[in-house]
Amino acid sequence: MGALTIAHGGGTRDLRIAMLCGLLHDLGEMYIDPRFGEADADRTLDFRSYQQLVVHPHVGKLLIEQLTNYPPDVARAIAEHHERLDGTGYPHCLSRDQVSPLGRMLAVAEATLAALRKPGAQLARASVALRAVPGEFDLGWIGPVTHAARSQPQLQASMSIAEVNARLAQLGDALQAAQRNADALLSLAKTTPFKAAVELADHLLARLRLGWNASGLWSTDAVVQQDSAEVEAIEDELLFRLRAIQRAALLCAGKLPEADAMLLNTLGEGIAEATA
Repeated sequence: MGALTIAHGGGTRDLRIAMLCGLLHDLGEMYIDPRFGEADADRTLDFRSYQQLVVHPHVGKLLIEQLTNYPPDVARAIAEHHERLDGTGYPHCLSRDQVSPLGRMLAVAEATLAALRKPGAQLARASVALRAVPGEFDLGWIGPVTHAARSQPQLQASMSIAEVNARLAQLGDALQAAQRNADALLSLAKTTPFKAAVELADHLLARLRLGWNASGLWSTDAVVQQDSAEVEAIEDELLFRLRAIQRAALLCAGKLPEADAMLLNTLGEGIAEATA
């Protein structure tokens, strides 16, 4: 947060506020079962853990508001650090101008560090994650991360071109299969919570398709035209996002009648099979 503030020419107060947000952004996790912490981020959490995790930005906001005299924009930014400008974040699915400038910066800082949790990860990997789905993050804050990534060694591919192409084909098939499944479930929706959950899944799939189309990975020449390591990183990020859709849909639905719950589970089963 401090580095981003300096990159944008912020003053002393701006720097202090930004770094305070960075230090306190996960304060709300103190009130979550420690088994459900964010150490492995969204990538390894099951649905029950996810239910616990998504409340921590709001809890953090309440703690700051009730127990400190920090400026209101600190509490607000902490509440927004998992929100996304396209409305696909949590806990309140805010979008665009609903997310404060400080919240936008904190979201980029948090997502950058989350992408760097993988052993050996470089800033180039974080840069890819921030750009994988257009419209999620504020480009003004992505810029300094991308600029810094250019000064580091290039990403190194861990798979052959043939293996990357096979995974790209798998991802394309998975996106199509998930979309067909969501469309089929939407036609069966009879209750409001079930319909809302499937519509959310459909929206998230549309965002992934946007990232897929923008990346050009659907082309058989994708790995030839771009650096294979970056293609691999983009593919990995999109595949992770696809696997997370079931969890987001279940969270949106809440407690469903047994019949609806079984139907909604088929969405996740289809995604799991397609991305296995």
